[in-house]
Amino acid sequence: MSAFKFNCPSCDAKMAAETEHIGLEIDCPHCSSKIKVPAPVVVEKEPAEEQKPEPIQEKKESSAPSKQPEKPAAKARPEPAASVEDAPDTDDPPPSNFGLEPLAEEQVASLSTEFKMKLVGEVREIISDESHWVKGRDAAGKQVICAKKDGETIVSLPPDSEEATHYSVIGAFLHVMSQHHVMVTADGRSRMLSTEIPDAADRVKGIGGTGAQRQPGHKATDPLTLEHGECVQLLDELDKMYNEMLDIRIAAAKPKEGGKSSLGPLVDLLTKKDDDGEKVPYDAADLGLTLLKTLESVEERLQIAEGQIDALTRQIDMLRKAAEE
Repeated sequence: MSAFKFNCPSCDAKMAAETEHIGLEIDCPHCSSKIKVPAPVVVEKEPAEEQKPEPIQEKKESSAPSKQPEKPAAKARPEPAASVEDAPDTDDPPPSNFGLEPLAEEQVASLSTEFKMKLVGEVREIISDESHWVKGRDAAGKQVICAKKDGETIVSLPPDSEEATHYSVIGAFLHVMSQHHVMVTADGRSRMLSTEIPDAADRVKGIGGTGAQRQPGHKATDPLTLEHGECVQLLDELDKMYNEMLDIRIAAAKPKEGGKSSLGPLVDLLTKKDDDGEKVPYDAADLGLTLLKTLESVEERLQIAEGQIDALTRQIDMLRKAAEE
């Protein structure tokens, strides 16, 4: 017996069989097709051509000098990359961004009192001229934040639109906030729009109280319903309110009678008395030494407090064990 190989006529998979299996019907193990084992195909090899020996040629002496074998051509070396010193002298300025993408504008995440005063000033520049102001609600009561005029028609636009030419008082605030990239979630933004501006509108209308002190059932004045002159008065009220806030903060930082500050020992820690008894700020070395001593004192107090807590914990454990017994 001798084995031979053949291919499945259906899936062309290779298989092996013995000569005694020729003609038997089997199932292909790969595609399950019914096939008959074929007879092996004998491939006759063609006889190799006889290689005739090449005739030996006699070497003839020649009086001509023999040629030297040519040397292979030298490979061209790559030229060295140009360095900075080899760069041509030019008046063109170097790229300012060095191939990097420009940084995005910084987002404002918190509105301080000073920043709010700046916003009020910029809003005043926009709507102080009535030709750039528009009432915040039309005759039908629909609010108008920012807009442009198309003939006699007012076309409402979003606050960040470059096509806007007219602004309500709220729209002007939203416009300058977008210019300064104030985040929607910025600390103080919601309070300014929903409480401080309506409170100022209340005072323009002669209504007392604030957002936290309004009478039950009393609604805040809608700033969008104010006329142009009233909007300017609203800005005056905001300026007055923010200046009062700054005055209160400055007064709180000043020492009271007797040399004590309302901010407690923090201001006293950062100042010392000169020969005339006046308080002057520490220089860097003295301030560092004072802070170090203060931290050491705090550390000692913490250690004492930890010891007292440990003692109390042990007493509680003793009392608990005594109660269990």
